[in-house]
Amino acid sequence: RIKGKEELDVVTQAKYYSRWYYAAIHVLVTIPGKKSKESISSYLGLEMVTVNEAIEFLESCGLVTNTNAGYETGMTKVFLKGDSPFIVQHHHNWRLSAMNDIISPKKENLHFSSVYTLSEKDFVKIREQLLENIQQVWSIVQPSKEEKLCALNLDFFELGRD
Repeated sequence: RIKGKEELDVVTQAKYYSRWYYAAIHVLVTIPGKKSKESISSYLGLEMVTVNEAIEFLESCGLVTNTNAGYETGMTKVFLKGDSPFIVQHHHNWRLSAMNDIISPKKENLHFSSVYTLSEKDFVKIREQLLENIQQVWSIVQPSKEEKLCALNLDFFELGRD
């Protein structure tokens, strides 16, 4: 859905990753019915002044465009490398969103946390299988030899209030 492979300049990246809602709005406008400022505000629970500022910023850097059908994702594809100075803030933003969801979760959202030790071999196996069932991961951890202290936080949740 996102065309192009332009890279954002550092100043734009700094602002984009400063708040969770820039990325959320950037992606949200790909959903039919979520292309107006009003629908964005309602869905994300954001004040209209925040949505207006965010849309203005996203338009200024080409991440969204205003069309006859409403807002659409622009020509810029956004990807943050693991060694970016903004990666910590990016992860932090989404962990805070998960924590907010935990306070009043939707029953279909998933939040799971665990701390355990396991062998190097099993650590690699689990990393490769993270998208599989949590129960399968737990069955590997249970008999695993205590060699590494690890924490696994898995948050799979919908943003919005529909």
